[in-house]
Amino acid sequence: GDVSTIFCTLQIHPPMPTYTRARIGLENHGPANIDFLVPAGDPRGVVVVVAGVGGDSHAPYVRSFAQATVDAGYIAAVMLPRGMGCSDKADTVADLFNPSDVDAVHETVEAVCEAL
Repeated sequence: GDVSTIFCTLQIHPPMPTYTRARIGLENHGPANIDFLVPAGDPRGVVVVVAGVGGDSHAPYVRSFAQATVDAGYIAAVMLPRGMGCSDKADTVADLFNPSDVDAVHETVEAVCEAL
């Protein structure tokens, strides 16, 4: 929960990876920004990372997890919360991120799989 997120944020200071940002159109939720981190060679698969309301791909705990994912041979696809963090600003987004909206997460996972 919150305590583990705060602890990780205070304790982990990984370097900033070089993400590739893609804008994916979602049928029911408008555009979504996804930051990709790709391993060298053939990837074993993809891991979609949902950073949450207070985080994005720049948060230390997300950077650390994304790098560990890539080190294990997977593509890290960080779903940026719409209207928060390093995503589009709230006044330009019609449908703000809601962590309890699993339909948006499901639609994002499907779009990422189709894009790859």
